[in-house]
Amino acid sequence: MNSFRIAIEEANRIVIGFHPDADGIASMAMVTHSTKRKNFLLVAVDTPNRDFRPKDLKRINKFKPDLILNLDYHSSNLDQHLKLVKLAKIITVDHHLFIDGREKWPDEIFINPELEGKKSMKYSCSKIVDDLLRVTQVNWLALIGVLGDNVFNNWPEYHHFSIEDRKKADELSDAISYLAMAKEDNDIINELIALVLQARSINDLYNNLLGGGSLTKSYEKIKKEIKLNITQIDKLLSKNEVVFVEVKSPSKTAVIKMLSKTIGSILDDRKIVICYQIFKERIEIRAMSEGPINCASLFEGFGGGHEKRAGGAVKKKDFNKAIGVISKRLKVGEVVFG
Repeated sequence: MNSFRIAIEEANRIVIGFHPDADGIASMAMVTHSTKRKNFLLVAVDTPNRDFRPKDLKRINKFKPDLILNLDYHSSNLDQHLKLVKLAKIITVDHHLFIDGREKWPDEIFINPELEGKKSMKYSCSKIVDDLLRVTQVNWLALIGVLGDNVFNNWPEYHHFSIEDRKKADELSDAISYLAMAKEDNDIINELIALVLQARSINDLYNNLLGGGSLTKSYEKIKKEIKLNITQIDKLLSKNEVVFVEVKSPSKTAVIKMLSKTIGSILDDRKIVICYQIFKERIEIRAMSEGPINCASLFEGFGGGHEKRAGGAVKKKDFNKAIGVISKRLKVGEVVFG
């Protein structure tokens, strides 16, 4: 039995921090489904530094965990980490690129395919968690996660599912990510997570989440807004190799977070898309490409991700500076703004 499973088996009070997309939510649900008689505190983590917010820290301290699991992200807040290791054992399971030295943080089990010389972009957290848990009853959740990160070709179990199950899981991966990340609405996230935790199969979750109702309607609205933005970006790319474009949402939805998967159809190895979306207190920025450029390197210091998809967030006052840094790191000619 590996250290991940041993830690879960031995712990009684477990905090699970998870990135609120299909992969992170599926990974979290795989852990909760695979063990019984545990007390869990579930915390969605989507801050720029991938750390816990002050109100989350209060909840964690009050909960008094003996294990903290970070799933589908790694924190860049060392000060917070040093305080948390005094409270509980910490295990981080992630598949994103990390800066040199991050894997050496004290008193943490850090699991990442990059440490084994493997390309992180070929993995999802749910695939790693599936390999660690080896509980066949939660494979259907792993399917949703690997489809959410589009890495199903690197997961042999994918072919064990029927074509119908794969199709439903693919739509569920979009719906979960869109609703959890794009809406940024605690009530919607709580309702969504409750449905995921209650479900016991792909069909069960599909019927409850996409069978009609308020969540289904919200999902359909988000899809329409994403399609409109993709169409705008496609027009710009038809005439330019590098574009910088503002993503817009009439419903104030964070559609920028959902472009990574859907934009692949309009990219090639010569195109680079840098997009941004303005929010009340921050501006989210994303870089996407199928070419040789390392998108994650563009955001060093204020974000991260993978070689082909990466992003970050800055305060409004720091936006122009961030754009200057990204433009310099791109080392390309003219950047066209859309």
